[in-house]
Amino acid sequence: MSAHVVIVGAQPVGLCTALALAKAGIEVTVIDPADDDTSSCQYVHSWCVLPELARLGVLADARAAGAAESQVRIHLADTGENIDFDLDVLRDDVEFPFNLHLGEDGLSSVLIKHLSEYRHTRLVRAERIASITQDQRGVVVDIDSRVGRQTFRGDWLVGADGTRSAVRRLLGVGFRGFTWRERSVTALVRGDLGAAGCHATTFYLGNHHGDDRTSALLQRSGPGEWVCAYSEPIVRPEESIGTRVDNTIRRVSENIPVTTLGWRTARMHRRTADTYRVGRVLLAGAAAHVTTRITGHSSITGFFDAFRLAEALQAVIHDAADTTVLDNYAESRRRVFIDDAAPLSTGRKLLLSDDPRHLGDELDRYRSASLSRSEQRELLLAGGEPAGIPTVFSRR
Repeated sequence: MSAHVVIVGAQPVGLCTALALAKAGIEVTVIDPADDDTSSCQYVHSWCVLPELARLGVLADARAAGAAESQVRIHLADTGENIDFDLDVLRDDVEFPFNLHLGEDGLSSVLIKHLSEYRHTRLVRAERIASITQDQRGVVVDIDSRVGRQTFRGDWLVGADGTRSAVRRLLGVGFRGFTWRERSVTALVRGDLGAAGCHATTFYLGNHHGDDRTSALLQRSGPGEWVCAYSEPIVRPEESIGTRVDNTIRRVSENIPVTTLGWRTARMHRRTADTYRVGRVLLAGAAAHVTTRITGHSSITGFFDAFRLAEALQAVIHDAADTTVLDNYAESRRRVFIDDAAPLSTGRKLLLSDDPRHLGDELDRYRSASLSRSEQRELLLAGGEPAGIPTVFSRR
């Protein structure tokens, strides 16, 4: 093996990075820490990441495990109005004009299966990342595991271990931005929400119930199963979340019988690391940046972090470029998040807003686009990954 890359984080961002490197003949160790941030509950993967998953060789298996869905609806419960979109309008523009509906755990299982086919890879479970040290020759990672302290040495280290990233904290890298005074709630339910008029992805903009406005994002996650995601003020007591989840689901299902299978909550942040590179350590995904979990743009940007970082590391390891491409990765991906992904995500969040002015402006934009195929196409294409600056810009 020409080099060894250690990746902390066994969610899709870390696993995509690992698989791309393994396919290039690079030795990879993936460390799966017990405190990895798995609360994002991402169930839908955008059309714009699917060509890269195809190039990794995993899309066929992922489609077999999940479902391809193209329809998106905005439903206004107050009036019964529906604003509909169909990704099929992108058929002449993109390779896969649909989204992949598959739980994050399901996609991770597919990626791990493919990764296991390479003898020069391994997956290690960790209770805690204890320390990280580096010098000009490489990086040393100490972990605490069930078998005790273990040490791993690599030429490079990738931190893809989520919002609470131990890698980022051990590096002492700041995570600037703000935290909304809201928590996200993601519930998995079983029921026929299609009978309630829901498309595979539905923004349900609900009626007022006392102090509450019931608005949620509904996404089909599998046969007869749906994800219901919404936000609520952080001041509401945690001990009664379960009751509020049941009440919200009852309202958005419009009395279609449903069963709540489980739910998770998380704080909602809009933050980015001060830098995505410190020497031989690089950050990707939610370890590098995070925005509202409900809208998916942070997830899209995380996938492209993985794809671009794998390209850059391959170029460096195979002597096709010098290490400035890693600086380019760090600067380019941070700029894409700040200039594009974060504003797009905040704009989508306004669809679930209680602010009538902001909501009205957003709805008018979507109404206009839905009436014109060209405008609809333009709006949907804008929701994809911004190109940014090419990561690998120089070759020897």
